[in-house]
Amino acid sequence: GYPMTPGGASGAVLAAGGGSAAAVAARVALETAACNNEAADECAARATALNAWAAAVEVLVSRRIDGAGNTLKLVDMVLHACLDVLLDSSRRTEVDNDLAGSLLRVASVTMATLSAARAQSKRAASGAAAGVAAVDGRVAALSRHSPSELAAVAAGALPKLLQVMSDAAGSASSGAGSVGALCRLYASVLHTLDCAGDEAAACAAVRAAPQQALARLARDALASSEALQELALRALDACLAADAGGTTVEQVLSAGVIRGLLHGVAGAGGRAAVAALTHASAVSLRPACLLEAQLSLLLRIAISRWPASAEALLRAGALRSLAACEALGAAAGNVGSGVGGVGLEAAHAAAAAARGV
Repeated sequence: GYPMTPGGASGAVLAAGGGSAAAVAARVALETAACNNEAADECAARATALNAWAAAVEVLVSRRIDGAGNTLKLVDMVLHACLDVLLDSSRRTEVDNDLAGSLLRVASVTMATLSAARAQSKRAASGAAAGVAAVDGRVAALSRHSPSELAAVAAGALPKLLQVMSDAAGSASSGAGSVGALCRLYASVLHTLDCAGDEAAACAAVRAAPQQALARLARDALASSEALQELALRALDACLAADAGGTTVEQVLSAGVIRGLLHGVAGAGGRAAVAALTHASAVSLRPACLLEAQLSLLLRIAISRWPASAEALLRAGALRSLAACEALGAAAGNVGSGVGGVGLEAAHAAAAAARGV
Protein backbone atom coordinates (compact mmCIF):
# COMPACT_ATOMS: atom_id res chain seq x y z
CA GLY A 1 0.00 0.00 0.00
CA TYR A 2 0.91 3.63 -0.18
CA PRO A 3 2.70 5.14 2.84
CA MET A 4 0.41 7.37 4.94
CA THR A 5 2.10 10.75 4.88
CA PRO A 6 1.00 13.64 7.14
CA GLY A 7 -1.68 14.24 4.53
CA GLY A 8 -3.21 10.85 5.41
CA ALA A 9 -5.55 9.40 2.80
CA SER A 10 -5.14 12.52 0.68
CA GLY A 11 -1.40 11.76 0.39
CA ALA A 12 -2.19 8.29 -0.93
CA VAL A 13 -4.56 9.72 -3.53
CA LEU A 14 -1.94 12.22 -4.64
CA ALA A 15 0.72 9.52 -5.02
CA ALA A 16 -1.64 7.38 -7.08
CA GLY A 17 -2.52 10.24 -9.38
CA GLY A 18 1.07 11.23 -10.00
CA GLY A 19 0.30 14.84 -9.11
CA SER A 20 -2.49 15.28 -11.65
CA ALA A 21 -5.07 18.04 -11.26
CA ALA A 22 -7.71 15.48 -10.26
CA ALA A 23 -5.46 14.19 -7.50
CA VAL A 24 -4.81 17.69 -6.22
CA ALA A 25 -8.53 18.40 -6.17
CA ALA A 26 -9.14 15.16 -4.31
CA ARG A 27 -6.47 16.03 -1.77
CA VAL A 28 -7.97 19.46 -1.16
CA ALA A 29 -11.43 17.94 -0.72
CA LEU A 30 -10.14 15.37 1.78
CA GLU A 31 -8.18 17.94 3.76
CA THR A 32 -11.20 20.24 3.88
CA ALA A 33 -13.38 17.39 5.10
CA ALA A 34 -10.79 16.51 7.74
CA CYS A 35 -10.70 20.10 8.96
CA ASN A 36 -14.49 20.28 9.10
CA ASN A 37 -14.68 17.03 11.02
CA GLU A 38 -12.04 18.24 13.45
CA ALA A 39 -13.93 21.49 14.01
CA ALA A 40 -17.20 19.60 14.52
CA ASP A 41 -15.57 17.27 17.03
CA GLU A 42 -14.09 20.21 18.88
CA CYS A 43 -17.47 21.99 19.02
CA ALA A 44 -19.18 18.84 20.27
CA ALA A 45 -16.54 18.35 22.97
CA ARG A 46 -16.84 21.99 24.04
CA ALA A 47 -20.63 21.78 24.18
CA THR A 48 -20.45 18.64 26.30
CA ALA A 49 -17.95 20.25 28.66
CA LEU A 50 -20.01 23.43 28.99
CA ASN A 51 -23.21 21.50 29.65
CA ALA A 52 -21.39 19.54 32.33
CA TRP A 53 -20.09 22.81 33.76
CA ALA A 54 -23.57 24.29 33.87
CA ALA A 55 -24.93 21.16 35.54
CA ALA A 56 -22.09 21.27 38.07
CA VAL A 57 -22.94 24.86 38.93
CA GLU A 58 -26.58 23.94 39.48
CA VAL A 59 -25.51 21.17 41.85
CA LEU A 60 -22.98 23.44 43.52
CA VAL A 61 -25.49 26.15 44.34
CA SER A 62 -28.13 23.72 45.59
CA ARG A 63 -26.06 21.37 47.78
CA ARG A 64 -23.38 21.78 50.39
CA ILE A 65 -20.66 19.62 48.88
CA ASP A 66 -17.74 20.62 51.08
CA GLY A 67 -17.39 20.16 54.82
CA ALA A 68 -15.55 23.45 55.25
CA GLY A 69 -18.59 25.49 54.30
CA ASN A 70 -16.93 27.23 51.32
CA THR A 71 -19.87 26.80 48.96
CA LEU A 72 -20.29 30.53 48.42
CA LYS A 73 -16.59 30.98 47.73
CA LEU A 74 -16.69 28.23 45.09
CA VAL A 75 -19.76 29.76 43.46
CA ASP A 76 -18.05 33.15 43.39
CA MET A 77 -14.96 31.66 41.71
CA VAL A 78 -16.99 29.83 39.04
CA LEU A 79 -19.15 32.89 38.38
CA HIS A 80 -16.16 35.16 37.81
CA ALA A 81 -14.46 32.50 35.66
CA CYS A 82 -17.55 32.41 33.41
CA LEU A 83 -17.68 36.19 33.15
CA ASP A 84 -13.96 36.44 32.41
CA VAL A 85 -14.28 33.93 29.56
CA LEU A 86 -17.32 35.82 28.26
CA LEU A 87 -15.41 39.11 28.28
CA ASP A 88 -12.43 37.51 26.57
CA SER A 89 -14.51 35.80 23.88
CA SER A 90 -16.60 38.89 23.16
CA ARG A 91 -13.47 40.79 22.10
CA ARG A 92 -12.37 38.24 19.52
CA THR A 93 -12.95 38.60 15.81
CA GLU A 94 -14.75 35.25 15.60
CA VAL A 95 -17.21 34.71 18.43
CA ASP A 96 -18.55 31.30 19.42
CA ASN A 97 -22.27 31.85 19.98
CA ASP A 98 -22.70 28.44 21.63
CA LEU A 99 -19.93 29.28 24.08
CA ALA A 100 -21.48 32.65 24.93
CA GLY A 101 -24.93 31.11 25.33
CA SER A 102 -23.69 28.35 27.63
CA LEU A 103 -21.69 30.74 29.80
CA LEU A 104 -24.65 33.10 30.08
CA ARG A 105 -26.79 30.15 31.12
CA VAL A 106 -24.32 29.41 33.92
CA ALA A 107 -24.35 33.08 34.97
CA SER A 108 -28.15 33.38 34.94
CA VAL A 109 -28.66 30.12 36.87
CA THR A 110 -26.07 31.17 39.43
CA MET A 111 -27.48 34.66 39.95
CA ALA A 112 -31.07 33.41 40.15
CA THR A 113 -30.03 30.93 42.83
CA LEU A 114 -28.07 33.54 44.75
CA SER A 115 -31.09 35.83 44.68
CA ALA A 116 -33.39 33.04 45.89
CA ALA A 117 -30.87 32.10 48.60
CA ARG A 118 -30.69 35.66 49.86
CA ALA A 119 -34.48 35.89 50.04
CA GLN A 120 -34.62 32.59 51.94
CA SER A 121 -31.79 33.65 54.22
CA LYS A 122 -33.71 36.80 55.14
CA ARG A 123 -36.89 34.79 55.71
CA ALA A 124 -34.97 32.31 57.86
CA ALA A 125 -33.54 35.11 59.97
CA SER A 126 -36.98 36.59 60.61
CA GLY A 127 -38.56 33.13 60.91
CA ALA A 128 -36.06 32.06 63.56
CA ALA A 129 -37.35 34.78 65.84
CA ALA A 130 -40.89 33.54 65.24
CA GLY A 131 -39.93 29.87 65.55
CA VAL A 132 -40.47 29.14 61.84
CA ALA A 133 -37.91 27.07 59.91
CA ALA A 134 -36.95 27.64 56.27
CA VAL A 135 -38.05 24.81 53.99
CA ASP A 136 -36.71 25.46 50.49
CA GLY A 137 -34.02 22.80 50.06
CA ARG A 138 -33.01 23.93 46.56
CA VAL A 139 -30.88 26.74 47.97
CA ALA A 140 -30.16 25.19 51.35
CA ALA A 141 -26.37 25.39 51.03
CA LEU A 142 -26.26 29.04 50.03
CA SER A 143 -29.05 30.23 52.31
CA ARG A 144 -26.87 29.30 55.29
CA HIS A 145 -24.83 32.37 54.42
CA SER A 146 -25.95 35.77 55.64
CA PRO A 147 -27.88 38.06 53.29
CA SER A 148 -24.98 40.54 53.33
CA GLU A 149 -22.49 37.85 52.21
CA LEU A 150 -24.72 36.84 49.31
CA ALA A 151 -25.32 40.49 48.38
CA ALA A 152 -21.58 41.15 48.35
CA VAL A 153 -20.97 38.32 45.84
CA ALA A 154 -23.72 39.66 43.56
CA ALA A 155 -22.46 43.24 43.76
CA GLY A 156 -18.94 42.04 42.94
CA ALA A 157 -20.11 40.35 39.74
CA LEU A 158 -22.24 43.27 38.51
CA PRO A 159 -19.46 45.36 36.88
CA LYS A 160 -18.42 42.42 34.68
CA LEU A 161 -22.02 41.71 33.68
CA LEU A 162 -22.47 45.34 32.68
CA GLN A 163 -19.23 45.19 30.70
CA VAL A 164 -20.49 42.08 28.87
CA MET A 165 -23.61 44.08 28.04
CA SER A 166 -21.44 46.91 26.74
CA ASP A 167 -19.45 44.53 24.54
CA ALA A 168 -22.68 43.07 23.16
CA ALA A 169 -23.87 46.56 22.29
CA GLY A 170 -20.59 47.55 20.69
CA SER A 171 -20.07 44.51 18.46
CA ALA A 172 -22.59 43.12 15.99
CA SER A 173 -20.74 39.79 16.04
CA SER A 174 -20.75 39.43 19.81
CA GLY A 175 -21.98 36.04 20.96
CA ALA A 176 -23.92 37.79 23.71
CA GLY A 177 -25.78 39.91 21.16
CA SER A 178 -28.43 37.42 19.99
CA VAL A 179 -31.97 37.72 21.36
CA GLY A 180 -31.71 34.52 23.40
CA ALA A 181 -28.32 35.47 24.83
CA LEU A 182 -29.49 38.98 25.67
CA CYS A 183 -32.51 37.58 27.49
CA ARG A 184 -30.19 35.50 29.67
CA LEU A 185 -27.86 38.45 30.14
CA TYR A 186 -30.65 40.80 31.23
CA ALA A 187 -32.08 38.12 33.51
CA SER A 188 -28.63 37.79 35.09
CA VAL A 189 -28.41 41.55 35.63
CA LEU A 190 -31.94 41.61 37.09
CA HIS A 191 -31.22 38.75 39.52
CA THR A 192 -27.87 40.31 40.43
CA LEU A 193 -29.42 43.66 41.32
CA ASP A 194 -32.19 41.91 43.23
CA CYS A 195 -29.61 39.94 45.23
CA ALA A 196 -27.32 42.93 45.77
CA GLY A 197 -30.15 44.82 47.44
CA ASP A 198 -29.05 48.22 48.70
CA GLU A 199 -25.33 47.43 48.56
CA ALA A 200 -23.30 50.57 47.89
CA ALA A 201 -21.16 48.57 45.46
CA ALA A 202 -24.21 47.87 43.28
CA CYS A 203 -25.05 51.58 43.10
CA ALA A 204 -21.44 52.39 42.24
CA ALA A 205 -21.38 49.71 39.51
CA VAL A 206 -24.55 51.06 37.88
CA ARG A 207 -23.24 54.63 37.99
CA ALA A 208 -19.96 53.50 36.44
CA ALA A 209 -21.68 51.34 33.81
CA PRO A 210 -20.41 51.90 30.26
CA GLN A 211 -22.57 54.28 28.25
CA GLN A 212 -23.03 51.61 25.57
CA ALA A 213 -24.50 49.18 28.11
CA LEU A 214 -27.21 51.57 29.28
CA ALA A 215 -27.94 52.67 25.72
CA ARG A 216 -28.40 49.05 24.64
CA LEU A 217 -30.65 48.38 27.62
CA ALA A 218 -32.78 51.43 26.80
CA ARG A 219 -32.98 50.44 23.13
CA ASP A 220 -34.08 46.90 23.98
CA ALA A 221 -36.78 48.33 26.26
CA LEU A 222 -38.50 49.07 22.94
CA ALA A 223 -37.51 45.81 21.19
CA SER A 224 -39.89 43.94 18.91
CA SER A 225 -39.43 40.72 20.89
CA GLU A 226 -41.83 40.86 23.85
CA ALA A 227 -39.65 38.56 25.96
CA LEU A 228 -36.55 40.67 25.37
CA GLN A 229 -38.47 43.90 25.87
CA GLU A 230 -39.92 42.82 29.21
CA LEU A 231 -36.56 41.67 30.58
CA ALA A 232 -34.88 44.87 29.38
CA LEU A 233 -37.60 46.97 31.02
CA ARG A 234 -37.25 45.15 34.33
CA ALA A 235 -33.44 45.26 34.25
CA LEU A 236 -33.56 48.98 33.46
CA ASP A 237 -36.05 49.51 36.29
CA ALA A 238 -33.68 47.69 38.67
CA CYS A 239 -30.72 49.81 37.48
CA LEU A 240 -32.66 53.01 38.15
CA ALA A 241 -33.63 51.72 41.59
CA ALA A 242 -29.99 50.96 42.41
CA ASP A 243 -28.85 54.43 41.36
CA ALA A 244 -30.53 56.69 43.84
CA GLY A 245 -28.60 59.71 42.60
CA GLY A 246 -30.38 59.90 39.27
CA THR A 247 -27.41 59.83 36.89
CA THR A 248 -28.66 56.69 35.19
CA VAL A 249 -32.12 58.19 34.71
CA GLU A 250 -30.64 61.12 32.83
CA GLN A 251 -28.74 58.80 30.48
CA VAL A 252 -31.88 56.74 29.83
CA LEU A 253 -33.97 59.82 29.12
CA SER A 254 -31.42 60.99 26.58
CA ALA A 255 -32.03 57.73 24.70
CA GLY A 256 -35.63 58.79 24.03
CA VAL A 257 -37.11 55.72 25.68
CA ILE A 258 -39.94 57.61 27.40
CA ARG A 259 -41.84 58.45 24.22
CA GLY A 260 -41.56 54.85 23.07
CA LEU A 261 -42.88 53.58 26.40
CA LEU A 262 -45.83 55.97 26.36
CA HIS A 263 -46.61 55.07 22.76
CA GLY A 264 -46.80 51.38 23.73
CA VAL A 265 -48.94 52.07 26.80
CA ALA A 266 -51.44 54.20 24.91
CA GLY A 267 -51.52 52.11 21.75
CA ALA A 268 -51.36 48.45 20.80
CA GLY A 269 -49.69 47.44 24.07
CA GLY A 270 -52.61 48.62 26.16
CA ARG A 271 -55.14 46.95 23.85
CA ALA A 272 -53.24 43.66 23.91
CA ALA A 273 -53.14 43.78 27.72
CA VAL A 274 -56.92 44.27 27.85
CA ALA A 275 -57.42 41.21 25.64
CA ALA A 276 -55.07 39.13 27.77
CA LEU A 277 -56.79 40.12 31.01
CA THR A 278 -60.44 40.04 30.02
CA HIS A 279 -60.64 37.06 27.66
CA ALA A 280 -60.69 33.67 29.33
CA SER A 281 -59.41 32.12 26.09
CA ALA A 282 -56.26 34.30 26.06
CA VAL A 283 -53.22 32.18 25.21
CA SER A 284 -50.74 34.26 27.19
CA LEU A 285 -50.64 36.96 29.85
CA ARG A 286 -47.35 38.28 28.48
CA PRO A 287 -48.93 41.49 27.05
CA ALA A 288 -50.27 42.30 30.52
CA CYS A 289 -46.90 41.54 32.12
CA LEU A 290 -45.21 43.73 29.53
CA LEU A 291 -47.59 46.61 30.23
CA GLU A 292 -46.97 46.23 33.97
CA ALA A 293 -43.20 46.45 33.34
CA GLN A 294 -43.69 49.59 31.21
CA LEU A 295 -45.82 51.28 33.86
CA SER A 296 -43.38 50.29 36.59
CA LEU A 297 -40.47 51.87 34.70
CA LEU A 298 -42.48 55.05 34.05
CA LEU A 299 -43.20 55.28 37.76
CA ARG A 300 -39.54 54.71 38.57
CA ILE A 301 -38.60 57.58 36.26
CA ALA A 302 -41.29 59.84 37.73
CA ILE A 303 -40.17 59.38 41.34
CA SER A 304 -36.45 59.51 40.65
CA ARG A 305 -34.36 62.24 42.25
CA TRP A 306 -33.33 63.69 38.92
CA PRO A 307 -35.11 67.08 38.92
CA ALA A 308 -36.12 67.02 35.27
CA SER A 309 -37.65 63.52 35.21
CA ALA A 310 -41.25 64.51 35.99
CA GLU A 311 -40.95 67.46 33.62
CA ALA A 312 -39.73 65.12 30.87
CA LEU A 313 -42.76 62.89 31.41
CA LEU A 314 -45.12 65.84 31.13
CA ARG A 315 -43.44 67.11 27.95
CA ALA A 316 -43.73 63.64 26.42
CA GLY A 317 -47.48 63.59 27.09
CA ALA A 318 -47.54 61.08 29.95
CA LEU A 319 -50.94 62.15 31.29
CA ARG A 320 -52.54 61.96 27.86
CA SER A 321 -51.01 58.54 27.17
CA LEU A 322 -52.08 57.12 30.53
CA ALA A 323 -55.61 58.41 29.97
CA ALA A 324 -55.67 56.67 26.57
CA CYS A 325 -54.47 53.32 27.93
CA GLU A 326 -57.39 50.91 27.56
CA ALA A 327 -56.02 48.44 30.10
CA LEU A 328 -56.19 50.81 33.07
CA GLY A 329 -59.34 50.11 34.99
CA ALA A 330 -60.28 47.08 32.88
CA ALA A 331 -61.69 44.17 34.86
CA ALA A 332 -59.24 41.29 35.06
CA GLY A 333 -61.93 38.66 34.63
CA ASN A 334 -59.65 35.68 34.13
CA VAL A 335 -57.40 36.62 37.05
CA GLY A 336 -60.00 36.84 39.77
CA SER A 337 -63.07 38.81 40.72
CA GLY A 338 -62.51 42.15 42.35
CA VAL A 339 -59.06 42.60 40.77
CA GLY A 340 -58.59 45.98 39.15
CA GLY A 341 -56.77 46.78 35.92
CA VAL A 342 -53.14 45.89 35.57
CA GLY A 343 -50.77 48.48 36.98
CA LEU A 344 -53.61 50.83 37.97
CA GLU A 345 -51.97 51.96 41.20
CA ALA A 346 -48.62 52.39 39.44
CA ALA A 347 -50.25 54.46 36.70
CA HIS A 348 -52.01 56.73 39.20
CA ALA A 349 -48.77 57.16 41.11
CA ALA A 350 -46.88 58.00 37.93
CA ALA A 351 -49.50 60.55 36.97
CA ALA A 352 -49.40 62.13 40.41
CA ALA A 353 -45.63 62.29 40.33
CA ALA A 354 -45.68 63.85 36.88
CA ARG A 355 -48.09 66.54 38.11
CA GLY A 356 -45.79 67.18 41.05
CA VAL A 357 -48.44 66.08 43.57
